[in-house]
Amino acid sequence: MYRTSYLVDTDVIINYLKGKNKSKDFLMRIIDGEVVGLFSVITEAELLSGARDTKDEASIYNVLDVMESIEVGRGIAVTAGKLRRKYYAAYSTELPDAIIAATAKEMGLVLATANERHFRMFEEIEKEYIKEG
Repeated sequence: MYRTSYLVDTDVIINYLKGKNKSKDFLMRIIDGEVVGLFSVITEAELLSGARDTKDEASIYNVLDVMESIEVGRGIAVTAGKLRRKYYAAYSTELPDAIIAATAKEMGLVLATANERHFRMFEEIEKEYIKEG
């Protein structure tokens, strides 16, 4: 059986941790094995940078531990650099977003994100927007 594989962006996990329904429903599909969820180590760094204490860290890892992490290797780094160069002038693309987009592209994953503004320009990748009402 084919299951769609998603690269889960930081904002989807943040929304889940805040109790937002659409993000919760999406992550439950991963937990239930309906779809495959992966995350970039960049997402892990972004999440940990916003953690206030060890309780927050534990909550973050409760979510991340149901998915597989993807390291940033040279292929992803090169693609990220090229994507950022392509989109920076028009969209002020930040490097973490370019790395996440490059990860989705290099790994052939659908990017699950709530942040249309940061990712809409990346025509090279398939996106699914998990937007909260």
